[in-house]
Amino acid sequence: MDKTLPEILDELLRRAASTVAGRETLLRYDHTINFEVLDGTPFHVEIAGGKVDVSDSEADPGPISEVYNIISKEDALRDWFGGKCRYSDLIHEHRMYPQASHTTKRHIDNWIVKLVRLGQGKPGLRDLY
Repeated sequence: MDKTLPEILDELLRRAASTVAGRETLLRYDHTINFEVLDGTPFHVEIAGGKVDVSDSEADPGPISEVYNIISKEDALRDWFGGKCRYSDLIHEHRMYPQASHTTKRHIDNWIVKLVRLGQGKPGLRDLY
């Protein structure tokens, strides 16, 4: 049986946390990210004080400055988590829709993308150029 999306993300974030760069990145923000899966079950991740908690349910409502929403279908999230597509490509292809307050959007986008890439064992985007 395939792993659920929360299980996959939890594994990626645990792998990221096993690296120095991952631990430093996890400590950068305390934030909740809701994943609204249009054709599946919603889930969320809470990261606070460098600790990760992935849950297979929606998070309780919170201030927009502390909660970030990503809306997508399951196949797009599997493509991203599995390293088949980049986050930015999924947005460009209209397969993923991140939503947050204007001031936090870019920071949180970069943050979660870096954590997923570290979990995938891929270099940071800055390291590629």
